[in-house]
Amino acid sequence: MIVFTVRLVLRSMRWVGPFLVLLIWVVLAIGAGGTGLEFASVLFPAYVIVGTWLTIITGNVDDDAHRDLLAAAAGSASRLHVLRSTTVLVMTGTIALAVAVVVAVVAQPGQSTLTVLVVAASVSISGLLIGIGIGTLLHRPLLRHRGLSLLLATGGCIVVMLLAPIQSVHRSLNNGDTNTTWLLFTAALAWAAASVLAASQLTDRRSK
Repeated sequence: MIVFTVRLVLRSMRWVGPFLVLLIWVVLAIGAGGTGLEFASVLFPAYVIVGTWLTIITGNVDDDAHRDLLAAAAGSASRLHVLRSTTVLVMTGTIALAVAVVVAVVAQPGQSTLTVLVVAASVSISGLLIGIGIGTLLHRPLLRHRGLSLLLATGGCIVVMLLAPIQSVHRSLNNGDTNTTWLLFTAALAWAAASVLAASQLTDRRSK
């Protein structure tokens, strides 16, 4: 089902926008120079945005009739909702790991390459998890109005960036401190799991 969903998203060409945003963000970040931890800090907002955007795209990739058919194949509407969020993590996580390798290679000296690679990957995945947690609540069948979905997604991403703990992580990374990275990853994982679970349960109720 995950492979099939990936094919649906790729054929829709809706993925071009978010991946183009990520590509430009990465190029600009690398062009500006800096340490690997600074790169991780700069790229974090991009992953939140792309994770949210792609989750909404994936959730709205087909019409209701096709969704019902896939829900039956998956076992239930709630299971399909979880599988689609998982699909986004697989697609974006693969890209994030590749970018983390590039960051570790081109970053200015300051931390070991392995440390930069692990931290960059952790921060990137954290951003994606937060984005997926936001996006999974904002697509069909939970929310059908795309304009409202876009508005709420934008607001959600902005709120995340302004949160005091997120600002603290940015400051720590810019100062060469990696201790807050693992707290960020844990919190992001918990948020994504809770959001996807809540969304799947609501989806199941909507389908009855």
